[in-house]
Amino acid sequence: MICPNCKSEFVEGVYTCSDCGIPLVDYLPAVDHEMDNPLQDVNFVAVYNPINSQEVSIIKMILEREEIPFHIKNDRLHGAILFSIQGSGKMELFVPEDYAQRTLDLLREELDHK
Repeated sequence: MICPNCKSEFVEGVYTCSDCGIPLVDYLPAVDHEMDNPLQDVNFVAVYNPINSQEVSIIKMILEREEIPFHIKNDRLHGAILFSIQGSGKMELFVPEDYAQRTLDLLREELDHK
């Protein structure tokens, strides 16, 4: 996990930067060489509530394929997602605000076919 602000790396199971207090992402998107720090002022917003670990896996595959940065939070487990636990609390999908509508469109299209 990586902090999109300070670029610090964290071990699996940590989902919030201890220095910046913002959600971590699985990876940083490709850097536009014309921008010094493309995620410096990124605002992550909640866009969807996955219903189970199977749906989380599908969402992760879709967003990684589309190179959309994301973070999934589980309120009951303080940010950790344990795929073996069913009914483990409300999950929330966070993406950068600029990707919110595109993410919702992709999820509507792809999850409706599942």
